[in-house]
Amino acid sequence: TVVDRKNVYFFNKDSNTVVWDVNIVSNATMYTVSISPDGRYIAAGTDSGSVYVFLTSDKDNVWLHSDGLDGKITDISFSGDSSHLIIGTETGRVHVYSSSGGDPVTMLQPDEVSCVSAGVNSKYYIYGTTGGMLTLFDGINGADIWQKNIGGDVSDCVFNGKGTFVFAGSDNKK
Repeated sequence: TVVDRKNVYFFNKDSNTVVWDVNIVSNATMYTVSISPDGRYIAAGTDSGSVYVFLTSDKDNVWLHSDGLDGKITDISFSGDSSHLIIGTETGRVHVYSSSGGDPVTMLQPDEVSCVSAGVNSKYYIYGTTGGMLTLFDGINGADIWQKNIGGDVSDCVFNGKGTFVFAGSDNKK
């Protein structure tokens, strides 16, 4: 899947033929996109704080996260089991949703969220900020497990395949 300024495109990996595309009619620009590991969901975020979540089997089956306090959606990631997604925002808000929608768990912190990642089983989530902070969050207990300031702008963060380790890097070469 890919986004351009106003469109979301869904491709089959075996060809360059578009399976479906959707034009998002709004003043917003598409900024980030993610597809769930099971290939069932696509989440596309905008520069104005909206995330559109589609079923790949039905482009008209969509739910929307929209919050003007979020600013730009900076990153989106699905859990390894595809049951949840984590959304990072320009204003430091982090939202964890069930992939099918509902009410989110929201964390607030002072810096722009630069990366997000969800663990294998939807229990653990990690996010990094432009202020250098890396936070591991327990989605079941609703609390931070740990935080580590690695300095710089955390450019990416990810769990290993089994979800037992976290890897992150920043622009200060850590």
